[in-house]
Amino acid sequence: MRILIGLCILIFVGCKSNPEAQPQQKTKYVVVVLIDGARYSETFGDNLFQYIPRLHALQKHGTTLTSFYNDSVTFTVNGHAAVTTGVYETLANNGFELPKHPGFLQQYLYKNKLEANKAWIVSSKDKLAVLANCKDSVYANIDTPMTNCGNAGLHTGYRNDAETYNTAIQILKNYKPHVVFISFKEPDNMGHAGNWPGYLAGLKQSDAYTDSIFKFLNSDLFYKNQTAFFVTNDHGRHLDGIADGFVSHGDNCAGCKHIMLYASGPDFKSNHIISKKYNQTDIHATICKLLNLQANGGNVITELFK
Repeated sequence: MRILIGLCILIFVGCKSNPEAQPQQKTKYVVVVLIDGARYSETFGDNLFQYIPRLHALQKHGTTLTSFYNDSVTFTVNGHAAVTTGVYETLANNGFELPKHPGFLQQYLYKNKLEANKAWIVSSKDKLAVLANCKDSVYANIDTPMTNCGNAGLHTGYRNDAETYNTAIQILKNYKPHVVFISFKEPDNMGHAGNWPGYLAGLKQSDAYTDSIFKFLNSDLFYKNQTAFFVTNDHGRHLDGIADGFVSHGDNCAGCKHIMLYASGPDFKSNHIISKKYNQTDIHATICKLLNLQANGGNVITELFK
């Protein structure tokens, strides 16, 4: 009898002390970079990686999804809101309509009772400040993240990406926020202008800014080895031969819907490719898992995790 009891205790203690049985999550913070209006054929769909050489180099540090999509309205506010809220809905694309559901930044502040400066939305487009709030009766006007968008906030006009990049770095240095969403506009801006060389230059510039943010996060003592990093798009652009080609977007063509997702972090696989189809709402669900939040929608990208 004593032998049997001793055996049971040994098994119980052994199970509790087994690190594989109770994996410890290392991620504490999340940073998302969204490159507006980049077509997949010029990002990871280009085997030469001519316009995103730095992101290509970062692939060894994280996971790339090759079948990632905007599965709904392929416009700016709609695509951004799907990433932050985890729900696809039709929204005005001018910043005058709040999403119905809270984004993960607002959810994070609400749950953890933190000051607003622990979550930030930083964007070259002013209208994306609308993502800080929602219509939900529980969350409306409560625990909204800080915003630094456009020239001086909502409905003040766009600014250049250099200012957005510099602002984001200063916010990371000065406030040490736990959750940050950064959006660069230049590929989309140049595409709408019909400027093909400018569109490609905007991709290269966004690639450089993204790489610099990654390197900052991995050298700063606060963020290093504790931060999940996502890079994605809100939508792509028409394929060549559809409507006016790269100039516009907004329909259901593969060029508008097929976008990129790269993710790295202490809990994610390195040098890994996922070919299974996922969409923007799944970023929200995955971030909610990392931050111990209740997701509004989407599916956790389980293949990302070690």
